[in-house]
Amino acid sequence: MTNSGLAMNAAIVKSGSSATPVPAEPELVERSWLAELHMRYRPDRSGRKTVADLLSVCGPLKVQRGFYPEMPAKADRLPPAVCHSYILHPPGGIVSGDRLAINITVAHDARALITTTSATRIYRVDERQVPQRQKLKLEVASGATLEWLPLENIFFAGSRADFDTEIILHEGSALFYREISCLGRPASGIPFDESAHSFLRQRLRLMTAEGSPIHEERIAIHSDNMRNRAQMGEFSVTGSLLVHGFQSAQLDSFTGAVHASLLDELRGTIDAAFPDSTACLALTSKPGLLICRYLGHESGEATALFDLMWHQLRPRLLGCVAVPPRIWAT
Repeated sequence: MTNSGLAMNAAIVKSGSSATPVPAEPELVERSWLAELHMRYRPDRSGRKTVADLLSVCGPLKVQRGFYPEMPAKADRLPPAVCHSYILHPPGGIVSGDRLAINITVAHDARALITTTSATRIYRVDERQVPQRQKLKLEVASGATLEWLPLENIFFAGSRADFDTEIILHEGSALFYREISCLGRPASGIPFDESAHSFLRQRLRLMTAEGSPIHEERIAIHSDNMRNRAQMGEFSVTGSLLVHGFQSAQLDSFTGAVHASLLDELRGTIDAAFPDSTACLALTSKPGLLICRYLGHESGEATALFDLMWHQLRPRLLGCVAVPPRIWAT
């Protein structure tokens, strides 16, 4: 695994930037498109599977009915089978002034896997430079598991995105959280910093049900620091996979971090799978949490890296092999 992954960790948490999104004027707020989605996952009455309750929905966000590719033939399945859900954003992208709010709750003993049907495109803002905003809140109850595995976000040159994620983890819960950000469209010759208005701010907070912090990171990228080695270093794709919910036997009794032997095993797997990669690949741990990072040029490589870690770690955390959503094969 490349040592330059250490620089990538620094890029992820760096937040010092004087650039801020331009606030929307009242009349622009009125014409913005608000989309809200509030869902709850819970075991059904039989206890055989997890079902999704659509508590409220507003605007262009949709959810397909649940799929159960992991449903066994036996009726005494414990815990409930995982519900695979696909979130759709019918317009195909987020335009200037759009505001998205997604609230997902996974109840006690429920098991949910959520992905998207396609990459999410965040387009160039209008002449008023009104930013796009997304608020994501995930809560995982005791004994529950959530696998949040959306496809990549593509931030076009001239987009001004403000994305905020809050994850609440109750004791005894498990989480796989994946996020991949593609800045600009280099393959089309349109880098993120082509526009002086390009801006991306992302915030991520993991906390306990009591409000104690588990992990927090922030990143602010604009056209002036895309090529700064302490930020993106001329790379255009960044991604993270956060894994939480290891058993006590898998954690160091003193530090609470994932055992060094497991980290070494995973690093060996990464080195064998990506021997010629020019990206920065990093694997780190803090109490109860494993973090896999990607900084490079290929969203497909980032996806492959995180899929590899998901396949390696899912049996250890959830007691079952990884079953990719069918939508990924289309």
